[in-house]
Amino acid sequence: MARSLLSPEAPCDDRVVLACLTAAMVGLLAAASPHFVLASSFLRGSAAAGSIALLNSGTSLGGFVGPFLVGVLKDQTGNYALAMAALASGLVVSALVILAVGRILRPTGFTAVKPVDA
Repeated sequence: MARSLLSPEAPCDDRVVLACLTAAMVGLLAAASPHFVLASSFLRGSAAAGSIALLNSGTSLGGFVGPFLVGVLKDQTGNYALAMAALASGLVVSALVILAVGRILRPTGFTAVKPVDA
């Protein structure tokens, strides 16, 4: 997904740019549902509601900061390469945070299920 955000700057053909941006959008929309389910998977009651509200607030803030950052970086550099790299790095950081949280919250003694011989 992050690679799709970096790719649109390289090609000159509009169809390739459209395909890269479409792939990036598919990845972002695929992450939307797990984004809200993640907090409610380990929190209950009012804590889950509060965490979903916090996630929604962060998402709304990103809806403002993202385009603003793209505009500033485009004005400073003259192209979208650095802006797309900044957005892609934000996605990579988000993925690393989710992986770290998954490792922290993993139950101790968790082992993979062994198949039963039939």
